[in-house]
Amino acid sequence: MVCFSGPVDVTTLRNGVSITAVDSDRPSIGINQVIFDPAGMCAYAKPDRVLDQQTRYLLAVTADVADADGKEFDNDIVALAMTKGSGWVDYRMTNPLTKKVERKSSWVRRVGDYVVFVGAYRS
Repeated sequence: MVCFSGPVDVTTLRNGVSITAVDSDRPSIGINQVIFDPAGMCAYAKPDRVLDQQTRYLLAVTADVADADGKEFDNDIVALAMTKGSGWVDYRMTNPLTKKVERKSSWVRRVGDYVVFVGAYRS
């Protein structure tokens, strides 16, 4: 299960979510049979193959997942961090207080191999 802070284009989930064994060089495992709960903004899916016991896995959501408007907002965030190091990115997300899709601005910064960001909804 993976939950989002706003509506997503459900057709992008299959290619935008994968499972990777942390302690192995094996290729990532895709997902199928995706079910999206719009009320909770959560996606549920079955891995393409049975996961091995005693193995740690990482669930990765990539920039291939688009928001409800079809914008791959993660691409903007990562691109800004990699090219400029830091800056502002604007996109639309569901505000958890109002339950409405609203404009949001996030400050993005690259810290080593990580991209961190924090945002606020704009009125």
